[in-house]
Amino acid sequence: MAASIAACSAALARSATCPWSEGEPCACGQRGCLEAYAGGAAWARRLRAQAPEEGRVVALAGGRDQVTPVHVVAAAREGDGYARAELARWCDYVARGITTVVMALAPEAVVLGTIAVAAGEEPAFAPIRERVRAHVWPHLAEALRILPAALGRDQPLLAGLSVAVEALRRDG
Repeated sequence: MAASIAACSAALARSATCPWSEGEPCACGQRGCLEAYAGGAAWARRLRAQAPEEGRVVALAGGRDQVTPVHVVAAAREGDGYARAELARWCDYVARGITTVVMALAPEAVVLGTIAVAAGEEPAFAPIRERVRAHVWPHLAEALRILPAALGRDQPLLAGLSVAVEALRRDG
């Protein structure tokens, strides 16, 4: 999320990860947005449709209709093959999005929250850093830091609060 001078938010998660006509539908109404692949709600919907009924992810969730990325992270930590593959796929989507941002804007740091923070260094941050560094120019890779959000798991709640406060401030 990047804030502009006018205090508007531009969600970089809305950048396309695949050809628009072929991409997954996104909550914003477009197709192929990074959010449609790596966003928690979109990933949860996909997991609920695809997670093996007899697998560890569904068992941890207490039923297929309850599966969230948290259950994938937990099952991946236990070594579950499906969960490890799903988490690797998620890391790949995130790395593609970060690569686009790095090549376009050359930031010094990219801060990740929620799912990446829950997963931790080895299952999420290390593979994301590796994939991004493999696909950006060397001088950009050397300067780039990919970091966990200091707000950790509270980040989505605080972001929502920030949007509400800004709307109240703007609308009086």
